[in-house]
Amino acid sequence: MIKQALARVRVTMKKQINKHQKKMIYKINDMMFLNSRNIMISKSLKKLDDKMLELFKILIKIEHAY
Repeated sequence: MIKQALARVRVTMKKQINKHQKKMIYKINDMMFLNSRNIMISKSLKKLDDKMLELFKILIKIEHAY
């Protein structure tokens, strides 16, 4: 009974989380910006730091890399 309820909640939560994710298709040699959100950079003030670091070329394709 509890396992079934948890399974239903898990499915509902997954559906809600994935609702706003876009299916992005990237090809090898495409250029894209690297977001600095999860990268630790030693600067004195984070609010003055760049949000996007620089353009990088895609070398290999990885499925579901988010």
